[in-house]
Amino acid sequence: MAEDRKASPASASGENLPDETADEAFDGNVNTKWLCFFPIGSWVQYEYPDDAAATVTEYAITSANDAKQRDPKGWKLLGSNDGGKTWHTLDSRSDELFTSRFQKRVFSVTNPGDYNIYRLKFTAVRDEPGTANSVQIAEIELKTAPTKDVK
Repeated sequence: MAEDRKASPASASGENLPDETADEAFDGNVNTKWLCFFPIGSWVQYEYPDDAAATVTEYAITSANDAKQRDPKGWKLLGSNDGGKTWHTLDSRSDELFTSRFQKRVFSVTNPGDYNIYRLKFTAVRDEPGTANSVQIAEIELKTAPTKDVK
């Protein structure tokens, strides 16, 4: 029987059910994590409820508890206001390095704007010593407050 899951503002291209889901990336708890077995091209996103939009000016990513080779090394922060049909690149990073477990790093958004959906799309993982079969994040924080309705 399929697990009954509540509707959530978080979603992802893949998850490690039942405990390493997109919800865990936005739950405010660094002791949980999101994990996806497709490290390159995978994504995790947050959609503000009721078509609300927000301007994210900073975001934080916290590395997970184990397997540093799964840490993201490159990504794009994307924004959408049409349910994910089109995406705007708000920030792009490469060669980023998390030097410890549970390390929180804060990034400024290069091209902020009002968006309903924010997606982190991963373009590279640390992959040392070449054994990463997945990407993982303990926590993602979007630094902003909702600003308007995009309907």
